[in-house]
Amino acid sequence: MITVPRTCLLIGTFWMLLAAGCTGDPVARARAFVESGDRYAANNQLREAALEYRNALEQQPNAAEVHYKLGLTFERLGEIDDAQRAFMRVTELDDRYPDADLRVALRFMEVPRFDEARRLAQRVLTREPKNVRALVVLARAMEGLGDSAAAAHHLKEALTIDPRSSEAHVARG
Repeated sequence: MITVPRTCLLIGTFWMLLAAGCTGDPVARARAFVESGDRYAANNQLREAALEYRNALEQQPNAAEVHYKLGLTFERLGEIDDAQRAFMRVTELDDRYPDADLRVALRFMEVPRFDEARRLAQRVLTREPKNVRALVVLARAMEGLGDSAAAAHHLKEALTIDPRSSEAHVARG
């Protein structure tokens, strides 16, 4: 049985740890939350992972990598609108996440916002000129904008890079 002094010690320790956590380095706290979120995600504990990534974003709101991980987690949870918001934030913060750019571009295709989808696909191709998925998204966007010749050109380029690309073959019809 826990005695009163031991209970007081436990409560005191809890408050000291809590206070120490509140005054520490936000980058270190964010890193700890991300590492915890990664462990949860690896164990398919997705709600817990999402919570940890959100905690990390409270410490570092502009961390593109954390927004990206949160987007992937929301996607796995089937929370597509939340995933889209997270990926959109990544595209605003950092152009080094081509997968996020293309996920947002594909969603823009559904709305339809073809010009924005085109812009994101072109951004990916600036960094990765042989990205077949970006070429296919660009082709579909150009088709949506009424430029069939450009669409055909980009699909041909995609199939030249990867003749077995199912995405390019499906887009070609």
